[in-house]
Amino acid sequence: MIIVDLLACVSQMYKDLDPICGGQARVYRKRWEKFISGFESAGIELVFVTDGPQKESKRKTWVERRYQTLEKFVFPVFDSLVIFFLLVIERK
Repeated sequence: MIIVDLLACVSQMYKDLDPICGGQARVYRKRWEKFISGFESAGIELVFVTDGPQKESKRKTWVERRYQTLEKFVFPVFDSLVIFFLLVIERK
């Protein structure tokens, strides 16, 4: 049996996929299937764990990281949508 940090694996599995346009769900799923089946074929059971709730002392860092994620992935999507809709409106 091996204990696996789920969040660390998620970031590794998704690292080079496009989070903005999406559509890579199949690739993401295949990566997980390959990862898990590799251990299963060797007779190794994986147990995935997560951090659980944030401690008050670590909350500030957690919030800062969530904002970094927003700036890196979410805000660009909204910026692109605004530009797209402005172009659509301009064509009318």
